[in-house]
Amino acid sequence: MPKTSNLTYVQDFAVTHKLRVNGVELSEKMSTKRFLKLKDPKGKAKELLYEENVHLRTIDGRSVEMTEKIQDGNRTETTQCHGMEEKDLGKFEEEWSALWNPRATQKEIDAATQDALD
Repeated sequence: MPKTSNLTYVQDFAVTHKLRVNGVELSEKMSTKRFLKLKDPKGKAKELLYEENVHLRTIDGRSVEMTEKIQDGNRTETTQCHGMEEKDLGKFEEEWSALWNPRATQKEIDAATQDALD
């Protein structure tokens, strides 16, 4: 009978968006890591051990990182502030809501496309 593997591996997905509004640079990175255990020698059957989701928002070097870990149906969340104090989190969120509105007109898209091709 074939022995099942004890190997684990990670599926890692990440998306980053950047935006500049009135000279203020904003970025948002969302990532998901899925930690899996191989259940058969060929690696076709997998068991999810846990999942970790990280959402990082940055405004001119100040950032907030929210991490969510899901394991065995239990969910835990942590929030970390970087480049600012925790008491400034509310102001950061207000500033984010006011500035983060990623829209582009067709003219802006065409200009950016042309710049990239030149």
